[in-house]
Amino acid sequence: MATGQSHCAMDMAEEVMIAGIGCRAGVSRAQVEAAIEAAIATLCVAQSNPEPAQDILRAAGRRLTLTAIATPAGKIDEPGIQAAAAARGVPLLAISQACLEAAAAGTVTRSAHSMAAMNVQSVAEAAALAGASEMGHAACATAAARGALAHRPKPTPRLLQPRVVAGAVTCALADITTS
Repeated sequence: MATGQSHCAMDMAEEVMIAGIGCRAGVSRAQVEAAIEAAIATLCVAQSNPEPAQDILRAAGRRLTLTAIATPAGKIDEPGIQAAAAARGVPLLAISQACLEAAAAGTVTRSAHSMAAMNVQSVAEAAALAGASEMGHAACATAAARGALAHRPKPTPRLLQPRVVAGAVTCALADITTS
């Protein structure tokens, strides 16, 4: 990509859906799982609505398969988050403060607590977006290594819905779009 004009081509097999997690210290695996399930259930309900954004997801044949869990680097050692990622067999992404803040412009929820604690309006949404971005860059690197670059739009993270609150855990879902 020396010219800056080639971007990776993402196949359906390379689709990602990232769960961004924000939480209080000491949450359990069950609490994290409940938040992820609530977010996925909310997305499923939204997909059945005839709104244009949801039509895009249906038209793309969107699979609701979690690819990774993303959380702030300071929460990466939380046993409940680690256990949820291990139980689902997905990687756990540690999102740096700088990446959270860079992704914050794409958040839609406003939380005074999140702003005070992490300097972002929604930790879960920023983590999901930053995690999707990280996975998109990894997919591009893999495609480049295979020589599968194409002149297509650069993949960008997209928040699938606002965060869902489930007790002491918040969860937002993001994916990557090339539109």
